[in-house]
Amino acid sequence: MRSALVSAPGNELAGVSCRSGTTAYYSQNPAAADAPPSAGAPALLEWLDKRGKSRAIADLAAFERKCALIGATVYGVWDVSMDYLAQTPDKQSKGKPYSHP
Repeated sequence: MRSALVSAPGNELAGVSCRSGTTAYYSQNPAAADAPPSAGAPALLEWLDKRGKSRAIADLAAFERKCALIGATVYGVWDVSMDYLAQTPDKQSKGKPYSHP
């Protein structure tokens, strides 16, 4: 019989990793994912021990706000000319300020 490791009604659970009886996962309320980063909504990296006790290890949204990572990371192609990017702007972009951490 299978059972749920974690139950958080209304929250998004993702990035689950299980090893040696412990589980790490990411938890965020979907409404908070669309809130401006300055709103302070948490995006938690959590740990579930062998006894089923959960604890937050880090607030990834707070880390992104503190380190100013939101919107600063460049995704896509690198080492190309500005002329190329002007013709194909979809090949490079910055992270959205309202994205998941």
